[in-house]
Amino acid sequence: MLDNINAMCQVMHDVKLPADKKEELVKNRLKRVLVSAYKHVPYYRDMMKNINYNPAIEYNGPEDLIKFPITTKHNLKENDISMFLREGVDVKNLFPALTSGSTGIPLKIFLSCRELAFRRAKWLRVLFINKYSTIYKVLALVEPRHLVEGKTVLQKFGLLRRLAVNQSLPPEELTEILLNYKPHVLYGYTTQIDLLTLELIKKNIKPPGLKLVLLGGEIVHDHNRNLYVEAFGIDPIEYYGSEEMGIMAYETPARDGLHLCNDLTYFEFLDKNDNPVLPGEFAKVVVTDLLGTAMPIIRYDHGDIVTIKVNEDRDGNTEKRISKIFGRDNDYFILPDESTRTFCHLHDGVLREFDEIWQIRVIQKTKSSYQINIAASDDYFKKIEVRFKDLLYRTFSKDCSFDLFRVDSIEPDHSGKLRVLVSEIKDGYQANHLK
Repeated sequence: MLDNINAMCQVMHDVKLPADKKEELVKNRLKRVLVSAYKHVPYYRDMMKNINYNPAIEYNGPEDLIKFPITTKHNLKENDISMFLREGVDVKNLFPALTSGSTGIPLKIFLSCRELAFRRAKWLRVLFINKYSTIYKVLALVEPRHLVEGKTVLQKFGLLRRLAVNQSLPPEELTEILLNYKPHVLYGYTTQIDLLTLELIKKNIKPPGLKLVLLGGEIVHDHNRNLYVEAFGIDPIEYYGSEEMGIMAYETPARDGLHLCNDLTYFEFLDKNDNPVLPGEFAKVVVTDLLGTAMPIIRYDHGDIVTIKVNEDRDGNTEKRISKIFGRDNDYFILPDESTRTFCHLHDGVLREFDEIWQIRVIQKTKSSYQINIAASDDYFKKIEVRFKDLLYRTFSKDCSFDLFRVDSIEPDHSGKLRVLVSEIKDGYQANHLK
């Protein structure tokens, strides 16, 4: 309880810091993480010794991180977990976080009680910044392993109320729960809320009292936003996070890009050669947890592709924000000429013209053949079919063939997410292309 209160006070204080104070805070937090990892974590100690770097003596600031090799999901899987844990720590006193494996590489991360408290506090900060009230009821669509989380003392007094339900329940059941619980806030993976929303539209039901919808875990497209405006009269808030890092970025009511939790996470936005990108260029997200000591995450390739922009305030201070998330770095297609296509090509070249498509999945059968399932009304599908194919040929190539199928809805993957681009080609597809 005390850890949660302290963490909440800290994150609400830090978000208001002026740029120079936040920069100093980040510098100090990063040094503590690096020194602790050097002293107590075998993997990072070995890595830093290999580059002849001792942070207790040589630390200058975040710019030191470019000396480090990037840590990948494969690094975490290939080594024994003890290599990444603080020496002497008893895992029985830690809290495990298991990733969904939507990238094909499920991982287990361990958090201390303090680190877990800060993760909860970060999420509450996102809610409060988006005009959440402590008396609101929250309906959370979560993975089954999160259903065991008990009620807090505050919830027993009617504050921070939250009902967690299995996100894999049929849309009919989720709709019934939503209408009975009457939440003020709804959040979960975009796919699950899509299916729930389609069910509400089909039944011509508009839930009363809903004030805030938060979407994350996968890409949020314009057609998702249009769907929620139609069903709820609410433009949703997008958030970006993971089991490895917790919440990392979020929208605000201003809808001016995703604000980075850069007081708690150090971000690098890099190209395929690990060089910093310019605003508007495709970037992989590399992150360092500024509070992690039980199982530190340092210069970790998170596996997502984004574009960024830079905002400037009245005092001339600049701030990076995520302008668009394009998804996992294995969501690529390799075409017959060996060029790549990502979701951004599909979105910018095709999908932006069709805002009445509810869901879509493109399945690559071979390098030249694709099956496309489109969830939309029958009339709309017939109306757009020819135009849709024409834009596909412009975006991909004349060597490709596309079979379009209208469906009522698209079920999510076993992980609970809906991958828009699914390749059945094993060779080359897993290569980390960035073009």
